[in-house]
Amino acid sequence: MRPKPTPIGSIVEAYAERHARCRRLRGEGHRFLGWTCTYVPEEPILAMGVTPVRVAPPSGSTPTADAYLPVNACPAMKACLEAASRGVYDYLDGVVFSNSCDHMGRVFDIWRLHGVGGRLHFFNTPHSKRDAARKLYLHELGRLRGFLEGLYGRPMDVEGVKRATSLMNRLRSALKKLEEARREDPPPLTGVESFYASAISAALPKEEALGLVERLMEELPGRRSELEGRLRIMVTGSYIDEEARLLKLVEDAGGVVVFEDTCTGSRYYDGLVEEAGDPLEALARRYLEKAPCPFVDHSEERLAAVKEAVRRFNVHGVLTWVVKFCDIHLFDAPVMAEELRDMGVPHMTLEWSPTEVEWARLKTRVEAFMEALR
Repeated sequence: MRPKPTPIGSIVEAYAERHARCRRLRGEGHRFLGWTCTYVPEEPILAMGVTPVRVAPPSGSTPTADAYLPVNACPAMKACLEAASRGVYDYLDGVVFSNSCDHMGRVFDIWRLHGVGGRLHFFNTPHSKRDAARKLYLHELGRLRGFLEGLYGRPMDVEGVKRATSLMNRLRSALKKLEEARREDPPPLTGVESFYASAISAALPKEEALGLVERLMEELPGRRSELEGRLRIMVTGSYIDEEARLLKLVEDAGGVVVFEDTCTGSRYYDGLVEEAGDPLEALARRYLEKAPCPFVDHSEERLAAVKEAVRRFNVHGVLTWVVKFCDIHLFDAPVMAEELRDMGVPHMTLEWSPTEVEWARLKTRVEAFMEALR
């Protein structure tokens, strides 16, 4: 008889089988819609009785996408286009793209022009959080509502948005509690384990993901940590690859990742939506005021948030994990390095590509960084 998997074992297994799981649910009548950026609101999608799924870039070559995009196009978006062309996301009704960067916008154009799969919608994400940005976000929420109502042939009701908001708040709160637990010394879970808890929350039906995360939370008080005396590392950048290999490199080298300032980490679950008042106004506030991405022009707030995380999590060193050709994060990295240097916190920038992965080179650099910290 197969032994019952541990809570984290269940999460890792569910993430590995996420596409097959979603296809089975699709066959049972469940509906799924993709999204590409943490500034795309999931609540309106949930309010339609549909599961939002993050379209994540797998590692590997991209021969089909290479035919449409130049060499210096974002390899992460190339990988998403390649995955779609191969039918990896064939269970989605469509995808909601975001105005997060030029690369994402161009992949949207190609995806739509060549009919890679499903209906598409472009969400014009503001690049600030001033009053005009809030008004634009509200306008885009209205456009998204129209797209969803047209796609599914039914109206979106306010009560549905409120229920979706409550569910997402519960999920974000659970992930935030996992994050807070990592402030302990030693932390009760690794960075790899925390990554999978966040990743599963963006890949499966929310109730199922919440159940898995809550089960992991219940186990933490009784866990015996084997992370005593490890170097505490923070990772900042766009996203962590789907196998969390960067985090594994750090933790195999004797460190432990205690915080991720990434789109697959804190930027995904930071901040709750107010459940009183106008639900759409509340959505606009939360998505514009959550942990900021470098494409938002309030850099001073972003740097302050990163430095506060360094202090709160007692970080010994910071790794900036930048996707090749990502101008947004490459422009941000030198400023980040200078700010951390002023704090006396060691820092290193790693540039990588999911389509041209050189793990041996990255492993050597991570090990050298860890040795220098010691």
